[in-house]
Amino acid sequence: MKIYELITKQTINKPIPEVFSFFARPENLAVITPKKLDFRILTPSPINMEKGTVIDNLFSSEKYKLYTSDTNQGAVA
Repeated sequence: MKIYELITKQTINKPIPEVFSFFARPENLAVITPKKLDFRILTPSPINMEKGTVIDNLFSSEKYKLYTSDTNQGAVA
Protein backbone atom coordinates (compact mmCIF):
# COMPACT_ATOMS: atom_id res chain seq x y z
CA MET A 1 0.00 0.00 0.00
CA LYS A 2 1.34 3.42 -0.93
CA ILE A 3 1.35 6.09 1.75
CA TYR A 4 1.09 9.70 0.70
CA GLU A 5 1.72 12.76 2.82
CA LEU A 6 0.33 16.19 2.06
CA ILE A 7 1.74 19.14 3.97
CA THR A 8 0.00 22.46 3.56
CA LYS A 9 -0.47 25.71 5.40
CA GLN A 10 -3.37 28.13 5.37
CA THR A 11 -3.72 31.49 7.08
CA ILE A 12 -7.11 32.24 8.63
CA ASN A 13 -7.66 35.84 9.68
CA LYS A 14 -9.54 35.06 12.88
CA PRO A 15 -8.46 34.78 16.52
CA ILE A 16 -7.00 31.35 17.35
CA PRO A 17 -9.66 30.56 20.01
CA GLU A 18 -12.44 31.25 17.47
CA VAL A 19 -10.84 29.03 14.83
CA PHE A 20 -10.25 26.17 17.24
CA SER A 21 -13.77 26.48 18.61
CA PHE A 22 -15.00 25.87 15.05
CA PHE A 23 -12.71 22.88 14.49
CA ALA A 24 -13.49 21.41 17.93
CA ARG A 25 -16.76 20.25 16.40
CA PRO A 26 -15.91 17.52 13.85
CA GLU A 27 -19.22 17.97 12.04
CA ASN A 28 -17.94 21.38 10.90
CA LEU A 29 -15.48 19.59 8.62
CA ALA A 30 -18.42 18.91 6.30
CA VAL A 31 -19.16 22.65 6.23
CA ILE A 32 -15.76 23.45 4.70
CA THR A 33 -15.51 20.39 2.43
CA PRO A 34 -16.80 20.75 -1.15
CA LYS A 35 -20.15 18.93 -1.55
CA LYS A 36 -18.87 16.99 -4.57
CA LEU A 37 -16.46 15.10 -2.26
CA ASP A 38 -19.41 13.62 -0.33
CA PHE A 39 -17.55 13.92 2.99
CA ARG A 40 -18.91 11.71 5.78
CA ILE A 41 -17.62 11.05 9.30
CA LEU A 42 -17.59 7.32 10.08
CA THR A 43 -16.52 7.59 13.74
CA PRO A 44 -19.57 7.41 16.05
CA SER A 45 -20.56 10.60 17.91
CA PRO A 46 -19.77 12.20 20.21
CA ILE A 47 -16.13 12.73 19.24
CA ASN A 48 -13.95 14.33 21.89
CA MET A 49 -11.41 16.47 20.04
CA GLU A 50 -8.11 16.25 21.89
CA LYS A 51 -4.49 15.49 21.08
CA GLY A 52 -4.30 12.17 19.28
CA THR A 53 -7.99 11.89 18.37
CA VAL A 54 -8.49 9.86 15.19
CA ILE A 55 -11.58 10.51 13.06
CA ASP A 56 -12.46 7.92 10.44
CA ASN A 57 -14.12 9.58 7.49
CA LEU A 58 -14.97 9.07 3.87
CA PHE A 59 -14.32 11.36 0.88
CA SER A 60 -16.37 9.86 -1.96
CA SER A 61 -15.14 6.26 -2.01
CA GLU A 62 -11.76 6.91 -0.37
CA LYS A 63 -11.31 6.40 3.36
CA TYR A 64 -9.03 8.74 5.32
CA LYS A 65 -8.09 9.30 8.92
CA LEU A 66 -7.81 12.79 10.40
CA TYR A 67 -5.41 13.21 13.31
CA THR A 68 -5.59 16.06 15.76
CA SER A 69 -2.70 17.86 17.39
CA ASP A 70 -2.42 20.10 20.45
CA THR A 71 -5.45 22.29 21.11
CA ASN A 72 -4.88 25.85 19.85
CA GLN A 73 -1.67 24.79 18.11
CA GLY A 74 -2.64 22.88 14.99
CA ALA A 75 -4.14 19.80 13.45
CA VAL A 76 -3.10 17.36 10.78
CA ALA A 77 -5.12 15.28 8.36
